[in-house]
Amino acid sequence: MIADRASLDRELDRLAAMLTPWLTQLRHPAQFWPQFDALAHEILGHAQAKDRVHVENRLLKMLNEHRELLRRCRDARPGGQRPLH
Repeated sequence: MIADRASLDRELDRLAAMLTPWLTQLRHPAQFWPQFDALAHEILGHAQAKDRVHVENRLLKMLNEHRELLRRCRDARPGGQRPLH
């Protein structure tokens, strides 16, 4: 399903609203990245080519805004990969 910019922003807003409770309730930091990546790639899959950069920028901004909570997940990321790469 290809979504318009407003729909993408709603999906991204829902994901952003989930991050703080999600990150504070993780049983193990390694759980975060596969789940986040799956959700992020699902949203990216809904984006038209012209909106992909917008979605990627919103996802990166979201991660940056939660960087303190993400510190404990950083080393648990498989292969030490950066998000969205």
